[in-house]
Amino acid sequence: GFGFTAMFFWAHRHRPVTSPNFDAAGTPAYYALRLIEQWEEFTIPAFVFVSGFFVAVLAGRHRAGVPGWAAVARVRALAVPYLLWSGVILAALALEGRVYAPARYVRMILTGSTSPNYYFVPLLMQMYLLAPAVVWLGRRRWQGLLVMTGALQAGVYLLQYPLAVG
Repeated sequence: GFGFTAMFFWAHRHRPVTSPNFDAAGTPAYYALRLIEQWEEFTIPAFVFVSGFFVAVLAGRHRAGVPGWAAVARVRALAVPYLLWSGVILAALALEGRVYAPARYVRMILTGSTSPNYYFVPLLMQMYLLAPAVVWLGRRRWQGLLVMTGALQAGVYLLQYPLAVG
């Protein structure tokens, strides 16, 4: 993303042009950045998938579910670096003059919106905290769990249509 910003919106800093300037679109540098962007887009779903796989391994075949202590330990392992780097980003925003009300800081940390790259960390923490209940439900009522998650997924997608259509 920053490469595209530099290429198009900061072009005046390294070439005698007016920004935004899209002359670099279609160049080898542009396609290299697009390739890196596509690789980066794959990493977060892959990370979430691998984390889910390890929850399944943690649940085991013969155990009743995921132990609560294990889920809390995973959340704690994610929370420390997440809070550290969110704090660094919030401090950088403050240095830029962007100071917010305390409630907004809490919302930013809870939703992962301190940085667009961090949205998945609170999501993953929520998934770990829900894992004991989801595994327990999946072991006992897997059909109902599939129907419930399918309905939830369909509902989320169907709610997007009125926004798109206006």
